[in-house]
Amino acid sequence: MLSISLAKECPRCHSKLFDYQHACYNCLYEFEQLDKVSETEDTQKFGALCFTHIKIQNLEGKEVVKPIQTKCILVGRDARADIILNDIHVSRKHLEISLDNEKCIARDLSSLNSTHIDGQELKGAAEIDGESIIDVCGFILRLTNEMN
Repeated sequence: MLSISLAKECPRCHSKLFDYQHACYNCLYEFEQLDKVSETEDTQKFGALCFTHIKIQNLEGKEVVKPIQTKCILVGRDARADIILNDIHVSRKHLEISLDNEKCIARDLSSLNSTHIDGQELKGAAEIDGESIIDVCGFILRLTNEMN
């Protein structure tokens, strides 16, 4: 059985965090500065669509930018999610974003509270781009090539 402990506490908002989390998604406090991956490496990893980062805006309007480190990004409350949104309205496995050479796809994972893309409820999957606004229970996500 997998055992995951809530070993950290955010010094800013006192939220309980998993020991491997590098940022608090409640107040967006960052525990460490992540190094930017070079553009050449990103192009080799993700092909022509080369989104290198994802911007996350919390319910209070604070933003954090995280590097994209995989072609399939899981968003949810689950401890194994790539982007953990610590809010009771977010499903454990809420959304999946897939990146490849041809297109980016957002897929709602049958979440209880739906995902919205550019104001429209996401039913199943939809193609997204750098202009797309992804709304997960009030958290706003955007793909970007910028570090900040």
